[in-house]
Amino acid sequence: GAIQGVISARCQGYPARAMTEGRHRARVVVPESVACLVAARPQLLAAAIHALYSRGPEDLRAATGRARFGKEKLVKKTLTFTKCLYAQLTKQSWFPPKDVSLPPPTHPEYRAHETGMKLGAAFEMLYARASTPEDEPACFLQTGETAEHEESREEAEEEEEAGS
Repeated sequence: GAIQGVISARCQGYPARAMTEGRHRARVVVPESVACLVAARPQLLAAAIHALYSRGPEDLRAATGRARFGKEKLVKKTLTFTKCLYAQLTKQSWFPPKDVSLPPPTHPEYRAHETGMKLGAAFEMLYARASTPEDEPACFLQTGETAEHEESREEAEEEEEAGS
């Protein structure tokens, strides 16, 4: 009776409701190619955060060297995470390499920079895990190619919205 009604009310709208309520949007400052990769392949966000969370000595060397994602223009983006992934990313302790400077902790953009720096390191670790160039995922394109892809994708989305 009454208990079943309460249970049914709590389950109303699932699993669709979990897809919206279980998400967190955060502003981050990331290398341009990381922003392009996440725009093209959002599923890489989970793989990169897992790489950061389960890092080993080889991963640390790759992230500290920042050979692929660290030495390029930074961009501000709003990314959508699952709440669990966002918690994993923000609660991981990660100290920036010596050549990276973050704003002071009192700065309003500090959290966006810190989170973006962790994401850059996470993608560096993920990239380094491809053991040979043949194993390199096709999604790891050159920055110019990913930027062109993102622009064409955004244009397509705008055209869809205008047509609706």
